[in-house]
Amino acid sequence: MASLTKHSKYYYKDGNITIKAGTVLFKVHISLLEEISEFFAGLFSNAEPGPAGEGTEEAPLLLPEVSAETFELILQYRYDALSVNLRYVAKDALVDFLRATTRLQCLSIHRVVANYVHETFSLADKLDVGLGHCGLDDWASSAFPELIYDSTSETPVVFHTPHSAVCWAAIYKARVSIQRLRTCNLASLLGEYGGKPGCGKKSLCVPHTIALWRWSESCASRESFMKELEPLRAQCAVCQECEVVPAAAIFKELLSWDDPGTEKVVRAAWDSVPIPRIV
Repeated sequence: MASLTKHSKYYYKDGNITIKAGTVLFKVHISLLEEISEFFAGLFSNAEPGPAGEGTEEAPLLLPEVSAETFELILQYRYDALSVNLRYVAKDALVDFLRATTRLQCLSIHRVVANYVHETFSLADKLDVGLGHCGLDDWASSAFPELIYDSTSETPVVFHTPHSAVCWAAIYKARVSIQRLRTCNLASLLGEYGGKPGCGKKSLCVPHTIALWRWSESCASRESFMKELEPLRAQCAVCQECEVVPAAAIFKELLSWDDPGTEKVVRAAWDSVPIPRIV
């Protein structure tokens, strides 16, 4: 068994509760813990530390699944709030911090850290946070469709939760399904207006036809999807190689699309991930 050490700072002589996190002992003040944690407030309302219970130097209160480093950060927020700078806290440590403040019900601290993480983490990281029992489950359902539409986001090197790999498999599968759906719709439309690539007279010139195919393979959201179409339509309108009337008809049809089927693909992909759902 690893020997226990007293924390160099948060082990006060006048502390009235001794807590063990990892292999480190903290001796702090019940009243201050109750201020920041609903978990501790409920715990201490039912029992006081003493010879018959945990919380003494001889029988410290154990915090399972909370590291000494994370508990130190929690205490730092109460005892030395002005010294906390989340910019110097590693990404994995921030996730552990969120998880611990969720478990210990440190609501005000959790809110501050969550706001910082939301501003600084990537979409892929937010997906991990949402899946990681950090009290932010809705982040996963929000990041998931964005990651499908943002085809530039790549799979993380390391998966931090058991569900991350399953989520990413569903994301890539949905991207492919959306690309196929849009390509089929465009092929049908180009065929209807005599613009099928490689077949006789085209309503669009080769460069613009290729550009349109590339556009159809984008996994962008509907808003950005349609926004990207506008400059291409403007180019075709003044292109001497494109046939103006059929080209205009094509773009009229495209701009009236409600991006058929893509939302259904996204919903089906999310429903396929076996994770607990918020009711």
